[in-house]
Amino acid sequence: MAPPRFYARGAFLALYVGVDEEIVRVLQTTFGVPFAGEGAPTPDVVTSNPGLDDAALIVVGSAAGLERLVAYLPEKQVNDDLLSTDLTQNWIVAIFRGTMPTAGYGIEIESVRTGADGQVLVEVSLDGPGIDELVAQVITYPVDVKVVPRQDLEDPSDTGWLAQTADGKVLARFAVR
Repeated sequence: MAPPRFYARGAFLALYVGVDEEIVRVLQTTFGVPFAGEGAPTPDVVTSNPGLDDAALIVVGSAAGLERLVAYLPEKQVNDDLLSTDLTQNWIVAIFRGTMPTAGYGIEIESVRTGADGQVLVEVSLDGPGIDELVAQVITYPVDVKVVPRQDLEDPSDTGWLAQTADGKVLARFAVR
């Protein structure tokens, strides 16, 4: 068993669950890169599974990256301002909190700045339902998206980006290898 790879070409779909490199090579020659699963393209910078199960930090600086990011965002987060962002002058930063057990949880980007060590810090605040607050019993996936000027911020491909709370709890990170 291995992570699945989903391929598509015209009216044909292929699913491969395995690790044989020869089979992967033949599938990619025939279908191109997977559209989902292992080996599928992801937004510009991803720290973990974007959007749903785990906390993730995504930094977008290209039209193609924005198009891929939109697929992970809830409809209410996608608007004309986001889609028409000048990505030569701005980054789009998305922070996903991960799976939460009920409604009432949230995450918000408070600031994005360069720290003393040159690493970009994305400071976030977390909130949740009160102890005696009545909330819907549904699984939620809190996310916040901000457009941030590129001025004074390092390119994610050149330096590390770190998402943390004001008290220093690290939610997600991206580090250049």
